[in-house]
Amino acid sequence: MFLLARPGFTGRIRVLPGKPPHLMGDIIYGNKHITMKKKTAILILQQNKSGESKISGIKRFGKGLFDLDIISIDTPLPPVIDDTSEYLSADFHADLVLDFLKHPDLSHDLEMICRHKKIPVIASGKKLNGNWSLTPPT
Repeated sequence: MFLLARPGFTGRIRVLPGKPPHLMGDIIYGNKHITMKKKTAILILQQNKSGESKISGIKRFGKGLFDLDIISIDTPLPPVIDDTSEYLSADFHADLVLDFLKHPDLSHDLEMICRHKKIPVIASGKKLNGNWSLTPPT
C-alpha cells in the first residue's frame, strides 16, 4: 500500500502485528524507517456516491490507519457554478484530499483551496488545469 504524505513524498506503509494500538504502522522511505503515531486525516469529497467503492476499500484495507471525513453532494447541480462556496468550504483540516466530484467547477475550486492550504489532492481520471493535483488514470 502507498501513502502520499505531501507532494513529492511517497512511502510504503506496513502494519506490524502485535504493536500497541497507538503505533499505527511504519513508513519505509528509502532506508529510513519511521513509525506513524497518528492517523492520516483524509478528506473525501464525492458526488452522488461516486467514491463509495474507494471509501469502502480504504476502510477495509486501511485497518484504522486513516481518519476519514466524507463530504457527499447528492443534490442536482446546475451546469455552471459561479460561486462554489455553497458546496465547498475552505474551513477544513486534512493531510490528503481525495476528489471524487463530477462537477468540473467544484473540482477546480477544490484544487485552488487545497493549493492555498498546501494539502495534496488526488483527483483520479480528471483533467485539471492546475498543477497541484495528482490525476492518475482510472
